[in-house]
Amino acid sequence: MEFNIRGLKIVASFESVALLAFTLILFESSGNCSAWTILAVVLHEFGHIFAMCVFKSKPQKVCLGNLNVAIIDQKRYERSFEQDIFILFSGPFANIIASLVFYVFYLVLHEDWFFRAFLPNIFLGIFNLLPIICLDGGQILFYIICTKLDETKAKKITFVTSALTLTPLTILGIFMILGNKTNFSLILLSIYLLIAIFIKRVDIYS
Repeated sequence: MEFNIRGLKIVASFESVALLAFTLILFESSGNCSAWTILAVVLHEFGHIFAMCVFKSKPQKVCLGNLNVAIIDQKRYERSFEQDIFILFSGPFANIIASLVFYVFYLVLHEDWFFRAFLPNIFLGIFNLLPIICLDGGQILFYIICTKLDETKAKKITFVTSALTLTPLTILGIFMILGNKTNFSLILLSIYLLIAIFIKRVDIYS
C-alpha cells in the first residue's frame, strides 16, 4: 500500500496494516479509545518530521513495517550527533507536551475525553525514552555512546542495555498475568520488543 501526502511518500506493508487493526481491536476491548492512540502515534512521528525539517532534512519516505516506522531522508549522514539526538527526542517530546496540554484541559473542564487523550500520549512519550534499541531512548543512548566509543562497541552496549531493561518488564508482565488472568498487555508488549530488538538492532527514527 502506497500513497502521497504533500510530496511525502507513505509506504505500508500488509502486515503493518493488519497489526494496526489488531491493536485497535485490542485497545477497544480493553475500554480505551483507539482514536486517541492513533493521534498519539501521529503526533509522535510528526515530532520527528518537524525536527528534521528544522534541520532542512525533509523526509522523502515514511515506511510502515511490521515492527517499526522508518522515516527516510537523504541527509541522514550529513547531520551531527547532536542534531540526530534532537530529532530522536522530538517524537517523545511532542507526546509529553500534548499530554500536559490535554491534562490541563481535563483539570479545567473536567471532560473525560481529555483524560483519555492524555493517557496514550504520556505513555507513548515516556515509554519511547526507555533505553531499548528499537525505541527512541535506545537510539539516543547509541548516539551518546558513539561519541565515546566506536560504532560496533556502541551497538553491543545498547543491545545489552535493551535486554537488561526488558527483563524486569517481562517479569512484571508475567506477574500481572498471574494476578489478573485477562491483563496480557505488558507481556505482549515485552514479547513485541524482544522480537524487535533482534530484528532491528540499531536503526534510525522508529
